[in-house]
Amino acid sequence: MKMTDSREITCIQCPQGCTLHAEKQSASSANGTSSANGTSSANSASNANGANQVSNANSSFCQCGDAVYKITGNKCPRGRAYAIKELTNPSRTLTTTVATIFDDCPLVSVRTDGDIPLRDVFRVMQELNNYRACKRLHPGEVLIEDLAGTGVALLATGDMTAPNTTNHPTT
Repeated sequence: MKMTDSREITCIQCPQGCTLHAEKQSASSANGTSSANGTSSANSASNANGANQVSNANSSFCQCGDAVYKITGNKCPRGRAYAIKELTNPSRTLTTTVATIFDDCPLVSVRTDGDIPLRDVFRVMQELNNYRACKRLHPGEVLIEDLAGTGVALLATGDMTAPNTTNHPTT
């Protein structure tokens, strides 16, 4: 087995924060373990990201494009799924603030209604830097239906309608 690449990923799917190891393998090392009679003991499946997964009793393998990764360190199946997602299509829920036109509430907190691809975060933030909320918002209210062409909505998390709403520093 020739290891050419290794990634360490901290899982964020639960409070355990497992340290996952994804080691790039040669294709022959991920074909499963063979028993004495020559049959393979590995099971193969595909996930939603199109990555092929091969699992046996000792470890999990994931084929991501031309690369095959051995994934270890997860204490639950969610960790393995997270590692595969990070290898194939990393994405994040974005939380930030946007400017408003209101003097008593110059910023409102917001978040995306789903994950956006990591490669699009800076483009999305550039769009949000130029955005101004022009009406009083309730938590959960949609500000932008399709944020920067990602297909993900932007939601208000702050309440601009509550009495004495303010989110600027007191002097």
